[in-house]
Amino acid sequence: MATKRPPPWRWLLYAVGFGLPERYDDWVFHDLNDRGWRLREVTRIMLLPIPFIVGAMFLPGDIGLRLMTASFLVVGPLFVGAAYSSEFRAYRLRQHGLLPVLEPLGLTETEEAVYLSLLKGRGSSVDELVREVGAAPKRARAAVARLKGLGFVTHSPGSSARLTPVPLWDVYHALLDRLARDRAAG
Repeated sequence: MATKRPPPWRWLLYAVGFGLPERYDDWVFHDLNDRGWRLREVTRIMLLPIPFIVGAMFLPGDIGLRLMTASFLVVGPLFVGAAYSSEFRAYRLRQHGLLPVLEPLGLTETEEAVYLSLLKGRGSSVDELVREVGAAPKRARAAVARLKGLGFVTHSPGSSARLTPVPLWDVYHALLDRLARDRAAG
C-alpha cells in the first residue's frame, strides 16, 4: 500500500509548520527520513519568506535597494534552514508523535527523560536536568554519564558543565556503524 500524500492545501499548511492528521503519518515519516529530507526541510523553510520578498519588490526606492532587501530575506532563512534542519525535523517528528522511542536502544526511563529534555532545549547542566526530569541527583548523574558513554550527550564547546544532545540521527547512525563493526569483527 502506497503512503497517502496530503492534498496541496494541507501540504502548504504542513510546510509552514502545522501538523497533519494521523492518516498522513506514514507520509510524514517518509518525508522526514527518506533521502533528501534536508533539502525538503530547507525548501519548506524558504516558502515562509516568499510573501515578504514579493512585498519588498513593491517598496518605494531604487530597484537595487529593493533587490538587496529581497536578497536578505532569502539568505537569512536559507542559512537558518540549513543550520537547524535537524532540529526542525525532530520538532516535526515530535509534533506528529513519530519521534522514535529510545527504550529499544537500551536506555532506562531516566536516561530517556534526560536525553529528551536536552533535545527539547530544557536544562543543559546536570542540576537543571535534575529539576527538569525530577530524578534523584545520583540517578541523573549516572544517566548523563551513561548517555555520554553511548554518544547521546556531549559537553558544550567551552564549558564542561553544560551538556548538549547529539542529534538522534547521528546517534542512530553511530550505533549502526558500531553494530556493523562488531558483526564484522565477530
